[in-house]
Amino acid sequence: MIERRFDVVSAEQLEQLASESLPLGLSGDVTRVLYRDLYIDTDDDQLQRQGISCRLRLGSDDRRTLTLFVGAPNDPAPPKRYEANVATTDPRTALASSTEPARRLAAIIDARLLLVRLELQIERVQRSTDGDWLGRNRLHLMYDRVHVRSGSSSRAFHHLTVRGQRRRRAMFERVTRALEQQSGLRPIVAGTPERAQLLLKWMEREERGRASMADAGALLVLTHGKRLALFKRGQHMGFPVERGSGVGVARTLLDRCSHQAGSDCRLLGKVSSIGPLPSFEVWSAELSSPDLSRDMGEVVWLDLTAVLTQASSLQPDALAALAVGIRSGLLAEGHPSTDMRRSVEIAGWGVSAASAEGEAAVGDPHFLNSELSILEFTGRVLALAEELRTPLAERMRYLSIVAENLDEFFMVRVSGIKRSALEQAEERTPDGLTPRQQLDLITLHAQALVARQYRCYTACAAEAAAYGARIVAWNELDVGRRDQLRALMRDELLPALTPMAMTLSPGHPFPRLRHLSLSLAVVLLDRPGAAPHFAQVELPHDAPRFTRVPGLNAVIAIEELVRGNLDLLYPTAVVEQAYAFRVTRGADLEIDEDRGPSLLKTVEEASRRRFEQPVVRVEVERSMPAVLRDVVLRELRREHGGAALDTDDVYEIDGPLDLGSLNELPMMSEPALCFQRFSGANPFPDARDIWSVIDERDRLCHHPFDAFDTTVVRFFRDAAADPLVTAIKMTVYRAGEKSPIVAALADAAAAGKDVVAFFELKARFDEERNVGWAKRLEDAGGRVVYGLKGVKNHAKVALVVRRDGSDGRRLKRYVHIGTGNYNADSARRYTDLSLFTSDEEVTADVQDLFNELTGSSRAPTQLSRGCLISPTQLLPELLARIEREAAHARAGRGGHIRMKLNGLSDPEVVNALFRASQDGVRIELVVRGVCALRPGIPGMSDNIRVVSVLGRFLEHARMLCFANAGAPEYFIGSADLRPRNLRRRVELLAPVKDRACRAQLDTLLDAYLADPTAWELTSAGEYLRRHAAGASTQEQLMQDPAAAPAGATARS
Repeated sequence: MIERRFDVVSAEQLEQLASESLPLGLSGDVTRVLYRDLYIDTDDDQLQRQGISCRLRLGSDDRRTLTLFVGAPNDPAPPKRYEANVATTDPRTALASSTEPARRLAAIIDARLLLVRLELQIERVQRSTDGDWLGRNRLHLMYDRVHVRSGSSSRAFHHLTVRGQRRRRAMFERVTRALEQQSGLRPIVAGTPERAQLLLKWMEREERGRASMADAGALLVLTHGKRLALFKRGQHMGFPVERGSGVGVARTLLDRCSHQAGSDCRLLGKVSSIGPLPSFEVWSAELSSPDLSRDMGEVVWLDLTAVLTQASSLQPDALAALAVGIRSGLLAEGHPSTDMRRSVEIAGWGVSAASAEGEAAVGDPHFLNSELSILEFTGRVLALAEELRTPLAERMRYLSIVAENLDEFFMVRVSGIKRSALEQAEERTPDGLTPRQQLDLITLHAQALVARQYRCYTACAAEAAAYGARIVAWNELDVGRRDQLRALMRDELLPALTPMAMTLSPGHPFPRLRHLSLSLAVVLLDRPGAAPHFAQVELPHDAPRFTRVPGLNAVIAIEELVRGNLDLLYPTAVVEQAYAFRVTRGADLEIDEDRGPSLLKTVEEASRRRFEQPVVRVEVERSMPAVLRDVVLRELRREHGGAALDTDDVYEIDGPLDLGSLNELPMMSEPALCFQRFSGANPFPDARDIWSVIDERDRLCHHPFDAFDTTVVRFFRDAAADPLVTAIKMTVYRAGEKSPIVAALADAAAAGKDVVAFFELKARFDEERNVGWAKRLEDAGGRVVYGLKGVKNHAKVALVVRRDGSDGRRLKRYVHIGTGNYNADSARRYTDLSLFTSDEEVTADVQDLFNELTGSSRAPTQLSRGCLISPTQLLPELLARIEREAAHARAGRGGHIRMKLNGLSDPEVVNALFRASQDGVRIELVVRGVCALRPGIPGMSDNIRVVSVLGRFLEHARMLCFANAGAPEYFIGSADLRPRNLRRRVELLAPVKDRACRAQLDTLLDAYLADPTAWELTSAGEYLRRHAAGASTQEQLMQDPAAAPAGATARS
């Protein structure tokens, strides 16, 4: 017999070939069969090395065949084939039979050494051409879909095999030539087991350490206006599906369905597998025309309501995809009834995406997922790094910020969700997701974001090479430079390195991997050819990440420098390989406020234990072998008794790990590669004392466009130095590494003034720093309050009590209320608002607040003169004001709400805004980061507009404006509209009463809402960037003094 095999690129192409006419007008019968092939060998492949293979084939026709192929290594001649039917499905029993292949195999090797090394499942369509009455000229065309299985992993490939009699080669050649020319097929040499083994090796190398995507697929929902494209599959309808995952697979589907220009795919979500159904991603694409390719079969265009009425005729995966589409908001415009929406969600998720408990994931589709919204914000920061007009060092800096944001996201957000998943928590997010489903979606979005991040890094790194920031590998260096760096390694790094064995030996427990530290996983041999063993080398955290290469305009990373000189660390061993990796641990402090002698001591002790929490992410170089990943993952799981760490938590990195260290590159301080230096305005004239400026009228400053040093820092320094000032009280959330404000407080306390500071010791990642500042202030004579039980104090407020200069007896209060921290360093990088006032009502409210903070152990409950305080007063007061605007709108007086926030996700607030929108209130929101509100839904949120503004400075100011039918109310303060701010923190909003200050807020809100570079949030949950002409709001405020807040007089 002779045969030729052709590669088939997809299941669809295989199906098409099997159904179309045979070449040369041939005809014949068709049979379908399913095989399960078990390939048998020793664990070290002794048979394969001799050119021998053994297969037990179990057919769906109940035939069981044992076949032995005997050839010679590297011999192109076909192997001899010995085959016999057997009565068993058990490989060992078949090998012990008296059949010819079993007897010949027993003469070659001890059958007890044999085991199943490879399992294949073959779906075959066989077409056999008609022959003469003797069967001559008969050809067999076998269309195979081959599934390769290894453990829980599975992959598939496809091929077409043509087999015929050797003496009828002419007909065989004509048919195979026609297949090549007419169908574009490519001949291949490898047989089924060889292809399967290659695929299996690829699976082991590329897929171990990641989630198995063996049965994963991508499903594409095509829309045109409010209609969906459904394709008929027999008696049912569904959406086009392809094996694989990612945008490339989705775009392939889109190309097959439609050739319209301008369309692209957007990920809606992921459906987790359950039972026999695979997991799959749900993608969507909006088409400009309903014309689709006929290659995909018959298509029906229906609106959502019509689709839902025919739910019983839909494929299960289509039902699950509809549930994802409804939940994402893509299909919200069709206005199906709530019951109908929920029924399809229950049907869809019940079949293909049920939670571990089997419950249907039913949530409100008008809510966006907060965790994904945080990742969306990080993606917008990444877009700033991708902006080619941004100076190169600043692009690198944005990449560093993205890396730091992702670190914190995993340390805090993912850690908390994993904890909930581990505890099998039943509560769902407002959009209806369980913790496990959230983790699935986070993985999809985070992996895509990381891949995009490193594509941007690669582009920036290529450009940075011209500025001395090329990062070289050790093997790129010549001998002379290696010797110089080797001397540096020996003198400065080697003494700080401690190798730790990665072994199960009880005397060598797996080394505890430090949070966010870089390590090398090393493969060692005692001698060439010996069995490998593994070690871990943690790189010193206080060493420079990059070292200049002598005589070369380049740097080398510390991991590469150590990797190239590991022989110094292991002089008696053979260093086979070494790979960098990095672990991220949960970072929220677990503070038991009822234990310990004091909150100060409790926080100090908890801070030292912060990074003893379980690992939530492992970043590895993409080239790290699977066996090393397995060792690391296995031991990290043991570290916390099987904590929820799985292969989804391994992130393969195509570049240097930890881009947060890019700030250490030497080019980052080059003025030509950075933004032009900026200094803010000085709205308080130096010739006048600050108290008279505030007495004249309230002052509203916008930092950094109004310099923090000449306003806020001056407020405290002048208070400390003024002999008429008797008391200074303030709250401190984050003071920074060097604090001129705390230094001024210490000076005031040392001078005998009454200094009281409320330090929030539970400020995440600033706990130890705040402990240090609190102790310093106490040592200087100040009085310190450390915190409140059960809540954090996030308010930014200070009170100065001063004797009136006229008679020296009357006391007067001055207040600063801000939206940002009392941190002089971050104030140069964040935009924030400061209100300075001596208003009697506001200052009286602030004094009441400090009296409660210092005189009570519980959180303040209410302020009575216009200021609003959480956690008890602020939320109901905000809801009442939103309802008041709705009442105005219902009465025909109009309604208008404008807010600028960092986050909006509290369900009660979001629902209140939905109701106000339905009543006709115009709602305009500038939300920098997380936003759970889905705008633009007809009949629900079509009166709500959401924009996000990003730029050189991090937008951090909070301001709220309620039109109130011509009697407007304005507030600024520390609170975002998230559950933690409104329910678990002390936050302060202060009314802005001064007409000029209100005008400033209106000007700012107008500018931000019209910003030509802003991102607009769509009803589908996407952020689309404007590309209008003109400078951004931040650029206008920097360049045009008239755009800065009123009262600016000079540059500082």
